[in-house]
Amino acid sequence: MLRLFINLDRAPKRLELIEQRLSHFSCPFERVAAIDGKSLNQSDIDLLKPHLFSLNKIWFPYQLINNEYACFLSHRKCWEKLVESKEDYAVILEDDVEFSPDAEAYLTNSDWIPSHVHIIQLAAPFATPQTLYVKNKSIVIHKNNYANLYEIVAPTAIGAIAYIISRKAATIALEMSSQIAAPVDEFLFSPKSPLRKKFSFFKLSPGIGYQCGITSTISTHPRNGTKPLIARLHPYSIFLKFKLICKRLTHTQKVNFFSQRG
Repeated sequence: MLRLFINLDRAPKRLELIEQRLSHFSCPFERVAAIDGKSLNQSDIDLLKPHLFSLNKIWFPYQLINNEYACFLSHRKCWEKLVESKEDYAVILEDDVEFSPDAEAYLTNSDWIPSHVHIIQLAAPFATPQTLYVKNKSIVIHKNNYANLYEIVAPTAIGAIAYIISRKAATIALEMSSQIAAPVDEFLFSPKSPLRKKFSFFKLSPGIGYQCGITSTISTHPRNGTKPLIARLHPYSIFLKFKLICKRLTHTQKVNFFSQRG
């Protein structure tokens, strides 16, 4: 399994912290230099973003900031490394993840991953639990302690600080993200993402970690939650909303997802 972590060149303190945390593991990790949002100009952004009311964008009709484009491009670099490698899976970390005591068991190799599972969220951005709708049957994982893999129905499982992706899923993700419509966690983990047409996604419970209290290098400002009226009334947007309501009616089980503190 390929093991990667993303770090900005202008964030040496964060590099020092993540390397210190990873030094406790017996398996090596490779640093991937993050794309810096400050290096992107408007012409770069114009090439990356789809038209606001196109089908590629209507599922996430909000404007992105430069750092969100840069973050997505950084994850794409990791997917490219996986596709070019001989590995079947990659674990991808952001440099502000804090690990739980049992984390290493899930990072050493991929022998615990069922063959039909291609995307697994391993950790969340908060130490507090997030409640998600799940498919009714979980997959029990036998490691140091028992854990479960749940197929997520809704809503978006926030955060891309630690996840596993297969080479097959990475290949499709690269094909589907030549233009960037949403932040990378929405693309990977939203029930409305076009990637859901190709792959279900799973979440590990309990998780292997959470986001530590370092100021984000992406954004510290909340997104304006008001959708443009034309986006709310777009037929495809209505279809996605109706589809999500049907899934919630079909799958009523909820799980509180959390990560053990170190």
